[in-house]
Parts: sequence; structure tokens; C-alpha cells
Amino acid sequence: MRASHARNLQNLPQYVTIGSCPRNTGPEAKGRWVETQMREQFPNLPWSRTGADLTVNGIHYEILLGSKSNMDRHAMRMSDIIFRMITFQ
Repeated sequence: MRASHARNLQNLPQYVTIGSCPRNTGPEAKGRWVETQMREQFPNLPWSRTGADLTVNGIHYEILLGSKSNMDRHAMRMSDIIFRMITFQ
């Protein structure tokens, strides 16, 4: 099962188009919206609601707004986990 997750992850495009996020939303709301869109577009990946958003073969991935303050906030909140960032603007 893990090998299939790794293959699914390797096949992800570098850029994904998911539409427009609702206006007037803060970074957390945008993050939840983007994560929901990604979950729907890639349902075969092992998504998690707690901790890192996605873990494949021991590698953690986190979906987050690419602003410095948000990256700093994630780094502090998840200081005990090494994770790769999937950012959006």
C-alpha cells in the first residue's frame, strides 16, 4: 500500500489549478479550503486531519500559505516534525 502512495505522490504535477478561493478569508480558512480541494483532486493519498496534512513513506507534507509569517507559525507549531511545504498564494 505504501508503494502505491509513493507512486501517487511522484505523479503529482508541480503546479495544480484548483480554482478561486472565496474572498475575504484569512490564511487558516484559505489553507482549509486549499487542503479540501487537494483531498478531492487526489483522494488516493493518505490525508490526515491531525499533524502533517499528508505522510508518505515517513515524509510529512504540509499545505500552507506561502507568506513568511505563516511559514514561521507552522515552523513553531510543528517544531518536532521535519516536513516539506506545499505552498499556495
